Amino acid sequence: MKAQTFKAYLDAAENALIEEDYYSALTYYGNALQFEEDNAELRYKYAETAQEFHSYSLAEQGYLYVIAQDSTNEFPMATYRLAQVQQKLGKYEESKRNYELFQSEYTGRDEGIRKNVEKELLSVDWAIDHIAKVGSQNKVERLSEDINTTYSEFGAIKDGDTLYFSSLRFEDVNPDFDPNRTVAKILKSGNYSAGEVIENGGINNNNRTVAHTSFTPDKDQIYYTICEYKTASDLTCQLYYRNIDSAGIYGEPMPLPNFINSPQYTSTQPNVAYDAENDELRLYYVSDKPLADGTENGLDIYYTVIRENGGFTEPVNLRSVNTMGNEITPFYHTASNTLFFSSDADLRLGGYDIFKSVRTNNSYGQRINLGAPVNSSYNDVYYTLSVDSREAHFSSNRLESNYIDGIVEACCYDIYRADIKPNKIIVNALTFEELSRDSLPGSMVRLLDGPTMDPIEAVENFTGIDHVFELESEREYIFIAEKPGYIPDTMMFSTYNVNPADTIIKKLFLEKTFVTLNVEVFERGSNDELAGALIIVEDLSDPDNPSIQKINYNGNDFEFNLERGKQYKITAIKDGYEKSSILVDTSDPNFNEDLIRKIYLSKDNTALYGNLPLELYFDNDEPDKASFRLYTLRNYTDTYYPYMSRKNTFKEQRQDQAAQLEDFFEKEVKGGYADMLVFLNALLNRLSAGESYELSVMGYTSPRSNNKYNLALGRRRVFSVKNELRDYQAGALSQYLDNGQLTIKDVSFGEELAPGFISDSIGEEDKSIYSLEASKERKVMIVDLKQINNLPK
Repeated sequence: MKAQTFKAYLDAAENALIEEDYYSALTYYGNALQFEEDNAELRYKYAETAQEFHSYSLAEQGYLYVIAQDSTNEFPMATYRLAQVQQKLGKYEESKRNYELFQSEYTGRDEGIRKNVEKELLSVDWAIDHIAKVGSQNKVERLSEDINTTYSEFGAIKDGDTLYFSSLRFEDVNPDFDPNRTVAKILKSGNYSAGEVIENGGINNNNRTVAHTSFTPDKDQIYYTICEYKTASDLTCQLYYRNIDSAGIYGEPMPLPNFINSPQYTSTQPNVAYDAENDELRLYYVSDKPLADGTENGLDIYYTVIRENGGFTEPVNLRSVNTMGNEITPFYHTASNTLFFSSDADLRLGGYDIFKSVRTNNSYGQRINLGAPVNSSYNDVYYTLSVDSREAHFSSNRLESNYIDGIVEACCYDIYRADIKPNKIIVNALTFEELSRDSLPGSMVRLLDGPTMDPIEAVENFTGIDHVFELESEREYIFIAEKPGYIPDTMMFSTYNVNPADTIIKKLFLEKTFVTLNVEVFERGSNDELAGALIIVEDLSDPDNPSIQKINYNGNDFEFNLERGKQYKITAIKDGYEKSSILVDTSDPNFNEDLIRKIYLSKDNTALYGNLPLELYFDNDEPDKASFRLYTLRNYTDTYYPYMSRKNTFKEQRQDQAAQLEDFFEKEVKGGYADMLVFLNALLNRLSAGESYELSVMGYTSPRSNNKYNLALGRRRVFSVKNELRDYQAGALSQYLDNGQLTIKDVSFGEELAPGFISDSIGEEDKSIYSLEASKERKVMIVDLKQINNLPK
């Protein structure tokens, strides 16, 4: 009798397996074990069935028992299967050890198993690393018993305060099945209250599973599936839709055409979404039909376009998303152009993990695992996301989910809700000038929301090029860099699939916008055109910029490209005439075309000698610090601009003389440089007329070093002025220096002529370097100009 009962349980278990009724098979094997609890083969079958039924804890116990008793390696696959169930249980370290143990001991010829072990080892390593690093702010909570039961709830999608979902809690009343099978129906819940079966249009059915709700954006159609049992645990589904009238009443069920609903295969899990990129309505769904070449590819995601006339296009397999594994439960998020889906392939935490792929220019990007806590070591499916990307719903059979008893611990899916808190991503937007690629301080960078163009934040950096922003993940942004006088640069930036751990550097390049200034020079009174004038353009908005100088010996017209948004001083100089200046403001919005400015010069016979003696000032120990050389390669212009840039440093060091130092730099240092240009222009005109001159130059220093050093420094300063003469107007004076028409006589007095009250103490920098008195002593003076003779022209 005992033997007969034992055999009956075994037969019942085998028959249940044929029907893929794993629950019954597991129960029968468990009953059989009551008779022969030490039967290793029976234990192994019990563990295998538990694994198929997702009762992973029972399966782990069974495999551990078999391995401990298997001294003859009768069950070589037990270690492999143990590794699989431990992976599902999230015991990744134990799973890895058993995969590696199996890999080292396996002598079979099944290359598919070998490759799968290699693949799963990579996945387990990824899971271990991911769990160690996970720092997601997302909060996941299981919905209450008002929604979830001890059966499966799935396919949740929220519309306002209403949650639509499917539940497999209902019994099939078909008398042909004993025990009765469960079927799913579509329910809805307001504010997560108890779910109610939808009676609208008789959409649900007592004998068949009705599930997977998806509405068109206009709510004028509902898409869903009707499924029938193929085996005790496997269903075949077909896609249907119903029209919805203005009163919200569902119409008659309409099956999709046969090229989508194939009788031999399943078509299920519909999701309708608007595709803004192609301005079309798409229906995404899942099917197990083979590829066009006949290849069996498991479950794949397809889409078909819903035509305006109600028809459907031929379905397209999303090959860039699908793998040789299974891809299921697609959800296309229109606001972010992102496809969410679940897959049992690639690196993952468990059986089915939720992935996403962002679509750009009609091309899907890489598959990105959403990671924990949304994903677990169990199956996580049916992910949907709110329009603002802040709230998600999905189903999972993780251990927190409801189940009827311990034997079916992972049988059933519950609906979970996730608050999606975006990760913070730091972006530093650097600004550069387009042509030179030089850093461009003084720019403003504005941050806008990509889809709406709404302003979010603006950062202006007057002294540097860094503009740091804190962005949210899963969003589209626009950066706009601006600066007066430049064409703005715009950059689109997406934080999808961006690692929040790193600071992102983005470079924006601004191109200068120019106003063309045409200057014409005339003699005042006669209005005759004056050729041979020198034009000097000074940037008053940015005094550190070198001035622009041009001479036109053959005409009276000049052309300059000026930056917008600035003020300029334009000075005209010509020997025998008084210099004249005008101001030009390029920030005037009316300057849309080229500017023309006329300058009139009055005759002045003292122009050559009027500025003598001429004083040119130097920074401390310049040119060429700490040198005893008597010469330098630098000209006076090379020392002038750096010296002017240190004006504020001098004023800060001697705040008691700040006002006097301001006048000194602006009137004497800057004025001396301007007078030098007037003088050199007049001298060039006289030399061009055939006259010859001797120029007397003296170099002065402050009494900060010994006389020998100061005499050398004074000579270097004189030498820099000589270089200035040679370099003036691209070497215009060089020929006269070379042929003796212009000679230079220099005397460097060093400290000898410095007043005694000026400090010579190295330790008193505020007096010996930064004081007004010391500053006035560091100079070269053009003291005299003697005409020698007139050479024949």
